[in-house]
Amino acid sequence: MRVTAARPLLLALVFCCAVPAHIDAAPPGGGGPGIDPPPQPGPITVHHRNRSGGVSATTSIPYGSSFRTQGGSDRSPCPFRYLPDADGDGELDSGVEPEVRDSMRWTFRETTDRVIEDVDWDAAAGMSGVDVEEVFATYGPVDDAFRRFDVYCTGQHGNGFETNQLLNSVQVSVRDPFWGVFAGIARVWAGVQLDRPSLSTIPSSDVFGGLPVNMPTSLQIGADHWAVYASPSVDFRGWSARLVLTPAALDFIVGFEPDDGSALTLTVPCFGDFAEPDGAEAIPARDDSIPDFAEPGQLDEPCVWIPPEPGDVTIRARITYRVRYVVSGFVEDQPPYEWESDPLTVRADELRAVNTRPG
Repeated sequence: MRVTAARPLLLALVFCCAVPAHIDAAPPGGGGPGIDPPPQPGPITVHHRNRSGGVSATTSIPYGSSFRTQGGSDRSPCPFRYLPDADGDGELDSGVEPEVRDSMRWTFRETTDRVIEDVDWDAAAGMSGVDVEEVFATYGPVDDAFRRFDVYCTGQHGNGFETNQLLNSVQVSVRDPFWGVFAGIARVWAGVQLDRPSLSTIPSSDVFGGLPVNMPTSLQIGADHWAVYASPSVDFRGWSARLVLTPAALDFIVGFEPDDGSALTLTVPCFGDFAEPDGAEAIPARDDSIPDFAEPGQLDEPCVWIPPEPGDVTIRARITYRVRYVVSGFVEDQPPYEWESDPLTVRADELRAVNTRPG
């Protein structure tokens, strides 16, 4: 019958799918005979100093950081000497050669001697340009700035105890994205507070009622605003960062709209480098060699403009600052920064009569 013919096929199926009565257990730590266990999982941990001298532990490591690329590539494992506990009694097996195993748990411990500069920049902000340059000369460029770390591979023995095995030591640059020093420069700029320069002219428009035509006009600003500025420091995981702005150039933007003719804008250059204030309330000081009257084009002196004809004049002072990013005393030049005064609007007209007698 067809029913009985199916019995041998049923027995064959039962035989082929029977489960063995015993299999060997995998050794502690994973893997099997002839198979390397996978790396032990875990985070990268960086123990770094803060500005107060304490130590912080961080496991959030950004891409591109050298803390992630130890071992040759991003998140490579590290090797450590593993000791088994085959019988599970909580004791490491004696007389057994340690194995080399892999772990993902890199540990970095900072050994830097000093990372905080010892310059009081609040006081340095009032220094002259020469003194500030001397301060910068005691350090160097930011590419010379780094912090030192001992590198450990953290693993777990067969009995569950951890081990930290020293591999080497490394220098980590201030440019490493882990610190955020350069990615966070906008935070430092937010602390820059510049006083807007005040602008005055000689001869005084109060005396003459304006700027006399063909009378050389010395353009000036208040001396208090020709100074070095240092922003408050910002902490980046122990790096102290600030911006230092030193005035490097002064010029004046003159907008002139004559009564009869087309409006024009010109730049009157003044200082081309840092000038030490001489104690006067305004800079530059009046140059006594400048004549009282001159035709336009006859006189070529810095900080001086000669009104050519009657019209309306708008003048702005512009200071160009040299900008340095100072990170724990190490320096990097930034693009120059320009800062302008409020406009001074005066009238240029023919000089008619001036009372020079006292009383």
